[in-house]
Amino acid sequence: MEPVAIVLLCAYLVLCVVACIFQPKTPLPSLTETYSTLRVENGVEEVLVEGRQPFPLYKKLNLVWWFLNEYESMPPDWYHPGQNFWLRLPSWYMRNPFQNAGNYVFGVCDRNFTVRGLAPALWTTYDGLDPPCTGFKWSIIRLGCLRLPFVSYASASFLAYAGWQPNGFFGIKLNLRNADLQVV
Repeated sequence: MEPVAIVLLCAYLVLCVVACIFQPKTPLPSLTETYSTLRVENGVEEVLVEGRQPFPLYKKLNLVWWFLNEYESMPPDWYHPGQNFWLRLPSWYMRNPFQNAGNYVFGVCDRNFTVRGLAPALWTTYDGLDPPCTGFKWSIIRLGCLRLPFVSYASASFLAYAGWQPNGFFGIKLNLRNADLQVV
């Protein structure tokens, strides 16, 4: 890599860090959003998600911002409650390193859309229901002419998903349950 390119890259990263520190906080889209069930037919539900405000483009172009967590910048109380805060904080960011990228750069959490999927359409997996269930679950986000798919599978031995979750987050996950080593 040329020295000029390295200097330009370093300058860009410094500017991104400075922008993250001094840029104004954007109101979270989830604070103003509403959900309206449009219809339910044959176990398939369609839900309108609206009231969200788009994040500014300058934030989405900031590579450092991709690694932050605008939605939950501080670890919640349920996350390692007995641990020192200064250990919980870096652990929180390592747990989900691309939160802003998954929500607002690759994802559509700051956009209004319609989601259609197996009822309840806004749940990502069946194991989150009460009582928990297992099996495949799918949904499709309709955003203008785009169709953004999501599929998940929950069983007693593992949990997997890929695509745009019904809330707009883009992610991929594979968790082995009851394994000796668990990364949380």
